[in-house]
Amino acid sequence: MKIDTYKLHRVYLVLPRPIVDSQVRFTDHWLSVLELETDSGLTGLGFELQQGSPTPGLE
Repeated sequence: MKIDTYKLHRVYLVLPRPIVDSQVRFTDHWLSVLELETDSGLTGLGFELQQGSPTPGLE
């Protein structure tokens, strides 16, 4: 079995309320979602969440 296809989705989320403490203030997040599909039809998803700049594209 091997990975046949993949897709990377980048999602920008505006938070309904800021997340704040004495050091930081977050009003939004970038979410990256990776979809994988194998040559036998199995699929999987993975994700990561970050503040700041989005994950670069896959060009």
